[in-house]
Amino acid sequence: MQNLIDREVTQLAEIERAPQLTTLIRLLAARSGLLVAAGSLESELQLSRPTIARYMQLLEEVFLVKRIPGWSRNLGTRATSTAKLVFIDSGIAARLLALDGHALRRPGAPFGPLLEGFVLSELARQTTWSQELVDIYH
Repeated sequence: MQNLIDREVTQLAEIERAPQLTTLIRLLAARSGLLVAAGSLESELQLSRPTIARYMQLLEEVFLVKRIPGWSRNLGTRATSTAKLVFIDSGIAARLLALDGHALRRPGAPFGPLLEGFVLSELARQTTWSQELVDIYH
């Protein structure tokens, strides 16, 4: 357990660009429920793809976001498909986007993707106690 804690603290200490991390988190909140690849964020963040991938991995490890892999009958296609990103807590995502209940009811608001993220997160939680091995795909 101590090794896990030491590793996570070390990874947190390696974040040298905190403002870009904050921007990344907001961008991911805006793209919750969508297909997201690290390469698609490079130009907006002015960060390298490996740095973005490392930050996204860290956000997964602290349970802020979850990547849901794509499904295909072909195992090779499934392994290489782009994952759908969801915020574990859709309330945090809405807050990061400055959306309240009234704003979410407006046409064009990201209510659908936030709801999808909520449902996927709840399903993922339910799989933790299931006696059957369950994988979630989009």
